[in-house]
Amino acid sequence: MQTKVLVVDSDQSWLQAITDELGSDFEVESCSTFAEGRAALLAGRPDLLIANIRLNRYNGIYFGHLIRSLGLSTHCILYGLPSDVGLAREAQAAGAWFEPSTSLIAGLRTHMRTLMAPGAPIPRRFTPTTHAVGAVAEPSRTM
Repeated sequence: MQTKVLVVDSDQSWLQAITDELGSDFEVESCSTFAEGRAALLAGRPDLLIANIRLNRYNGIYFGHLIRSLGLSTHCILYGLPSDVGLAREAQAAGAWFEPSTSLIAGLRTHMRTLMAPGAPIPRRFTPTTHAVGAVAEPSRTM
């Protein structure tokens, strides 16, 4: 049985890039709105959901909360700008893995092997200064 991957992004070029990267080895379904993605998640119960953290009026973090609240075994990767440090932490708190968009495509197959291994834990650590392409400084706590 092929691994089912649901991809959600309002930007068609991202949907195409991710589908091109995974399409030959995985069953990929793509959706361009949060509502379509939510319906596909509930109907199809994919093994992995990959979504842009910014989905117009909605936030991709809702997917993490939905997966968790329903007790689904679906893994979730949310991607966004490397500077989205606050959103990265919110994604992790919702049970998702955050990947900077600058390294998403290059790291996607590695993530798939890691996440889809039997009994694999969901990685949750994101260190902005080492993980993102280019340094992203933590917000200053002093004035």
